[in-house]
Amino acid sequence: RPGMGAELYNRFPVFTEAFDDVCALLDPHLEHPLRQVVFSHDPEHAALLNHTTYTQTGLFALHIALARLLNSLGVRPDAVIGHSIGEIAAAHIAGVFDLPDACHLVATRATLMGTLPEGGSMATIAATPDELTEDLARHNNHVSIAAHNTPGNTVISGPLQPVTDITTTWAAKGRKTKTLTVSHAFHSPLMNPILEPFKKAISKLTYH
Repeated sequence: RPGMGAELYNRFPVFTEAFDDVCALLDPHLEHPLRQVVFSHDPEHAALLNHTTYTQTGLFALHIALARLLNSLGVRPDAVIGHSIGEIAAAHIAGVFDLPDACHLVATRATLMGTLPEGGSMATIAATPDELTEDLARHNNHVSIAAHNTPGNTVISGPLQPVTDITTTWAAKGRKTKTLTVSHAFHSPLMNPILEPFKKAISKLTYH
């Protein structure tokens, strides 16, 4: 969301330093300075933040700054876990990637996804993955499970029409549904065109 982390940035020097460290490594890959996009409430910047390139990079900067702030306050986890961009943040915090490599991975992922045609849809449905199996099969598996947030809450992703059909079906059953504000249908087959260039672009990362 626009302004996420701005108050922490202004209050805690360790958060400020970490956020700026990440932005310095990501900005060369972006058309607009990341901090300006994340912290501004200007409608134009808010619209940019909804685009995958800035959503992913902005979330990563926030994740790393939050982790460093918590560490400075004595919170040192025995284990970390994450999904999507959160997985890359967790890998950096765990020491799998140094910060330059983690930022290279994030920037590559975000910009490659950003080059794909916009479209598709994502929605959260108050249903289990097992309950959704028949619906996914009915649409020839063009729609995927993007995330399993809680035991009874699943995010689906894919082309607009089949995602809309599935959410409409479950809403008619009285289940809660919500269409997500996204520029692309992440974690779906619509991402397949970037897999090979992504693999090539991150082939020289060092995994610790």
